[in-house]
Amino acid sequence: MINILNHSDQIQQNLQTQGQVCTQYVDSAGCFSCLRSNFQTQGADTYNCLIKLALYTINYGPIYVSEIYHFLEQSQLLENNFTGIVQSINVMSLGCGFGPDDIALNKYRNDKQLDINFNYHGYDIEPFWNYITNTGALPISHDILAGFDCTSVNILFINKLFSTLKNNSLDSQFLTIFQIALQSLPVGSFVIFNDINNINMGRDDFNTFAVSNSLQVVGKYFFNVQGTNGSPAYNSNYTAISSTHNICQIPQNFTHTPKPQVNQTVFFLYQKVV
Repeated sequence: MINILNHSDQIQQNLQTQGQVCTQYVDSAGCFSCLRSNFQTQGADTYNCLIKLALYTINYGPIYVSEIYHFLEQSQLLENNFTGIVQSINVMSLGCGFGPDDIALNKYRNDKQLDINFNYHGYDIEPFWNYITNTGALPISHDILAGFDCTSVNILFINKLFSTLKNNSLDSQFLTIFQIALQSLPVGSFVIFNDINNINMGRDDFNTFAVSNSLQVVGKYFFNVQGTNGSPAYNSNYTAISSTHNICQIPQNFTHTPKPQVNQTVFFLYQKVV
């Protein structure tokens, strides 16, 4: 995560120094305003600006990794289902961005000293993410609305994707595609839905779809933190994830202060049963 943060900082500094900012936002403060509005304006949830992606990763990246890490710890998904397995666990991530699930899985595996290997594939429609990860391999540029194959996948992540699709009126189209893809997902495989804990952002819509399409609820989890307006987190008999802090190391003398605490987020854990 440190390398991604440093690289993202260098990207946004270089682009702003070169004057490669949009006409609406002409400085770093303006770019942060654009980033914040990305999550508050209907239809504005887009990721096609490299500066926005860099600032997004700097501000939210560590806590998004932390959310997944804390979910893994609370659910004990890996310990209960994958320890002692010799072969790699095949992980697919839809709309993976810079790969916070990949980072969280590997850090958790290393911290807990689990004898597990991951074979990770992350897909995202936005090719600019490749500049953030700086690997040339993550993410794989692909429009998941064109279809995807879940054959041999053991864990499927849907991280903060469905709310973005809903903001852009693409949620129904995605569910149609996902229904087809589920036919290739092996029985016993897990699906992890991670998104905004808000009824208007697709949380309940996805759950209704999931339980109607051969996905059995294993657990529902939430972070019991206040929203930006002081509102309590919605809890419909969800299990509270007790840890809310950032687990990522931040570069020394970093010029930014990433978000220190998790958001009002839910994790729904499903397993394919038939």
